[in-house]
Amino acid sequence: MTVVGLAQIGSRPGETEANRDRSLDAARRLFEQGADIVVLPELTVPWYGTDPARIAPLAEPLDGPTVTAWQSAAAAGGGMVVGGFCERDGDRLCVPGGQRLRGAALAVPGDLSAAAFFIVGALIAPGSELELPGVGVNPRRDGALRILRRMGAAIEAAPRPDAGGEPVADLRVRAGALAGIEVEPELAPAAIDEFPILCIAAACARGATTFAGVGELRVKESDRIAAMADGLAALGVAVETGGDWMRVHGGGLGGGAVDSRADHRVAMAFAVAALAAAGPVRVRDPGWVASSFPGFAAQARAAGLRLSDA
Repeated sequence: MTVVGLAQIGSRPGETEANRDRSLDAARRLFEQGADIVVLPELTVPWYGTDPARIAPLAEPLDGPTVTAWQSAAAAGGGMVVGGFCERDGDRLCVPGGQRLRGAALAVPGDLSAAAFFIVGALIAPGSELELPGVGVNPRRDGALRILRRMGAAIEAAPRPDAGGEPVADLRVRAGALAGIEVEPELAPAAIDEFPILCIAAACARGATTFAGVGELRVKESDRIAAMADGLAALGVAVETGGDWMRVHGGGLGGGAVDSRADHRVAMAFAVAALAAAGPVRVRDPGWVASSFPGFAAQARAAGLRLSDA
């Protein structure tokens, strides 16, 4: 029996349904590749020899269809899903204890969240053209591409064979003018992790861009709405915010100093902003980038971004 654990892919209480969908997609792919049991994160799963390991429900209840979807996915793949996505009414998912774990070879496509920094960098640096091979373009996670294309971005996608059941494409990006748009709440979940770098694109666009339904950003590694609003303001960009929305008035970026707020995505976003800024941009406390993209500085320099240690 093959037991596979998914690390850092599930949802915590308060996060969006889209994040659960991402975990569901990953579970399906693992079943397709032969997994019998998929163990989701955000839970401590005790093992009691050969006795079943009971899974306690999360504090936040989910509706019946969500639980049913997990069970249906497991049944379709001939396996079981173990996780915290249970209802408060006592529903439980159980897994036999004492399983022997073994590794599995999985094909992992390029991360669109990481690629997004380079995509926006190429869009805002005059005369730029960049190719990014083998990027995952799952429609549940490609919101940033859809938003940027609506803003006028020249992004071409050449499909490649799926990797681990995930759609993959080679992306080609060319610099060009962007225009402000209204980003509806329905689109926000598919681009929630790319919000910081999308704010940089918005600052370089003509007109205003409004991001609605992004309240989840208040409880990320930092309050990303506040972090991006304050950082953009320090670079001379007019910004308006509310509890779950943000409006960025485009027109260009100045130089200045911004605080990463110990948030890797905020730090990378403002590093990329320097490509279009009128002066140098200093990012305080950038070391947190290593938590998700330890090779970012080297990759950015290779792509033409001039980075230096202050």
